[in-house]
Amino acid sequence: MIVVSGLVALLAIVLWLPSISDLVSLACLAFRRAVALPPPRGRSAEPPRLLFLVPAHNEELLLPACLVSLRKLRYPADRVEVVVIADNCTDQTAALARASGASCLERSDRKLPGKPRAIAWALTQVSLENFDAVIIIDAEGTVRARHDHRLGLDFQSVDELREMLAATERVTAT
Repeated sequence: MIVVSGLVALLAIVLWLPSISDLVSLACLAFRRAVALPPPRGRSAEPPRLLFLVPAHNEELLLPACLVSLRKLRYPADRVEVVVIADNCTDQTAALARASGASCLERSDRKLPGKPRAIAWALTQVSLENFDAVIIIDAEGTVRARHDHRLGLDFQSVDELREMLAATERVTAT
């Protein structure tokens, strides 16, 4: 009988281990969040400083529409910087970006092509401490004027952030 009682106790402990693990994980997350996150801040007198990264590979036809939409933002121009990432371009993408007033980083790495690598590289080339937020918009996209007022908001939820990101639209070449 003692052996059966011991086995039942051992089984109970084994069955409770996932629940105990979950509780410990939640406690750790709560503690880290309380320590890591700064207290909520009030509205600043100045809007956040925004960096728009625009990855582009041979986008000379579509890039101008994207850059025009970013220039038309109803947002303080001194609080926005647009940086085009001309990734392995063989056309006039970089020249068009500079002509529009945007900064341009030119990346030539034929062995490691692709947008994720270009973005990762660009993030090492820009002084991120000068910005409050980084927004990545594809060179084929534009920012709709009716959503640009949302850029300065402190997002309170993931849904608000998703709504902002959904404000980009595809542009087709004509």
